Amino acid sequence: MKAAEKNVKRKAHYDHLEQSVDAEAARRFHEPTYSQRTPHYVKQVYEQLELAAGLSGFEIAGLRDRRTGKEYYRNDDGLHERKQ
Repeated sequence: MKAAEKNVKRKAHYDHLEQSVDAEAARRFHEPTYSQRTPHYVKQVYEQLELAAGLSGFEIAGLRDRRTGKEYYRNDDGLHERKQ
């Protein structure tokens, strides 16, 4: 095998590795970090309030945490913090 053929195979191998690393990095980039996730207690409170409001025919539009000032709302894919 000639040096040129080895270089072509080596380049193809590293190109493949770069693509797989980039896909993994992209997935991690779009995944929320621990500090960006909605706290568990907020999810529990929201679910309990939704149940209570639903019995009376109301809908919860959002929550605001008095301590932190953060606002939370629910859409089709879950409970999220409102960006200001």
